[in-house]
Amino acid sequence: MARLLSIGGVLLCVCFFFLKKAHAQAELFTLQKPVSSWINPASVGSELKGAAHLLYRQQYIGDGYSLRLPSFQFQYPIFSQDQTRHWGGVGLAFMQEQLGNTSIYKNTGIALSLAYAMPLSEETKLSFGMQAAYFLRRIEEGKITTEYQYLNGVLGEPSLSGEDFSRLQVRYPSIQSGLIIRRQRAQEKTPLFEFGVSALALNQPNVSFYKEPFLLPSRLFVSLNVRGWSNRTAALMPSIRWTYQAGNQQWRVGAEYYHDFPALNPAFTEGAMSIAAWWQGSYLMGSLSLRQAEYQISFSYDVNMGKKGYPTAFELGVAWTKPFELKKKKQRRHLSVARRQPVPSHEENPKVIVFTREPVEVKPHKERPALTEAEKDILRSNIYFEQGSSQLSDSAKKQLIQVAEVLQAHPEILLKIEGHTCSFREEMGNEKLSMERAYAVRTFLKAHGVEEKRMIVDAMADRKPVATNDTEAGRHLNRRVVLVPLL
Repeated sequence: MARLLSIGGVLLCVCFFFLKKAHAQAELFTLQKPVSSWINPASVGSELKGAAHLLYRQQYIGDGYSLRLPSFQFQYPIFSQDQTRHWGGVGLAFMQEQLGNTSIYKNTGIALSLAYAMPLSEETKLSFGMQAAYFLRRIEEGKITTEYQYLNGVLGEPSLSGEDFSRLQVRYPSIQSGLIIRRQRAQEKTPLFEFGVSALALNQPNVSFYKEPFLLPSRLFVSLNVRGWSNRTAALMPSIRWTYQAGNQQWRVGAEYYHDFPALNPAFTEGAMSIAAWWQGSYLMGSLSLRQAEYQISFSYDVNMGKKGYPTAFELGVAWTKPFELKKKKQRRHLSVARRQPVPSHEENPKVIVFTREPVEVKPHKERPALTEAEKDILRSNIYFEQGSSQLSDSAKKQLIQVAEVLQAHPEILLKIEGHTCSFREEMGNEKLSMERAYAVRTFLKAHGVEEKRMIVDAMADRKPVATNDTEAGRHLNRRVVLVPLL
C-alpha cells in the first residue's frame, strides 16, 4: 500500500506538469536551428546543405533539480539524378526529456521528415514538409521516492496521493506538417527573408497515463525572419515567432547579428561570429555562435526576469555542415535540317534565260593590320570587383572601353571572358557570382559595339586563385574577370 501511495504521489505531480507538454518540447530550446525539424519539417528541404546537429539543454528547476534535453538532428538534400535540380530533403531527429537527478521521467521521441522544394523564382524557394514521429513516455518505477513533487515548474513540499495510474509508460505516434518560403541570393550567407507555418500533433494522440484518455492538442507555429540591415561583412536578422495551443499563445521576439571574419591561420579559416538575443514570456535569452565552413559551435543562456517558471537554463551545440552545389544543365544543340525543295522540271513551262557577260573588277585582298603588343595587353586585361559584387567600377569601365575599341578594329578576334571569385563564400554562391561578373563585362562590351557572338562566357568560381585567400590583398586579386583573346 505504501509503495502504491509513493508511486501515485510522484506520478500525480509529474503528470500534472507534463500532460499538456507530452510532445517533444523543441520550442523550449533557445537555439532553434539544431531542432528546426521538430518545429517545422519543411526546414530539411529549405536549404541546399547537409547537416548534423548535436544539442544539449539543461533547465534548472530548483533545489538542485533540472530538466535535461539532449537532441540530435540530421538532414540531407535530395537532388535529381544529374544534380541539376534540388528536390527537397530528408531528415532524422532524436530528442529525450529527462526530469530529476535520477531521470524519473523520460519522454523519448524519434522522427523522420521528408520535404519537397519548389522554386518560385531564381532566389525564392517554397519547401513543404511532413514528419512522422514516435514517442515513448515512461515513469521509472524503480527510481521513485516520496521526497518531492514537481508542480507548475517548481519543486513543492513532500506529498502522497492515492491516485490510480493504469500504466507507467505511454507510446503514441504524432504527425507534423509545415511549409517555408525562403528567399536568398546564392552569393550571400543569410536569407533576405524566411517565413514558416507549421502544425504539430495533427492526429491529436492520447498521451494520458490514466484510464481516462487525454488527447494532445495540436500546436501552431508561425515564424518570420528578415534581413533588417546588411553590408559586405555583417548582417542583422530580426525574427518573430508566434505559438498557439489550446487557447494559449506565446510570442518570441529578437534578433541575431552576424559578422564575417578573415582567416587567422590554416586551421581557423574564414567564417562568421553571431550574437543573438530574444525575449519570450518572462525569459531573456542570449546566444553566441562560431561558424566555420564545415562546423559550428554554439552556446546560449536563459535568465528568468519574472517569478514563475524555471530560473535559468543553458545550451551547448555542435554542428557539422556540408554545402552542395547544383550542376549546370547541359544545353542541347538543335540542328536544323534544310527541307528538300522540289526541283522544277524542264518539261514544264520552259523558259529561255539570256546571260550577258560584263567585265568585273577584281580587287586585291586587303590584309588587316596585326595586333600590336599594346593592343594585346589591353585584350588581356583583368577587371577587379568588390567583395560579393558584380558591379563594374569606373576604372573597370574605362578599361573595357579600350577593349571594345580594339575588338572593333579587329573583328576577326574572339574574346573569352572568365569570371572568378575569392573563397569567401560557399561554392554554389561563388559559381553564380563569377558568372554574374562575366556577364556584366559581356553586357558592357555589347553596349559598346562588340557583337555578342564574338564573346564566350565562363564561370570559374574560386577554383583558379592567383593569390592566397588568407589575406584581403590576396582576395582582392582573386575577385576578377580575366579576358583571354582567341587569336
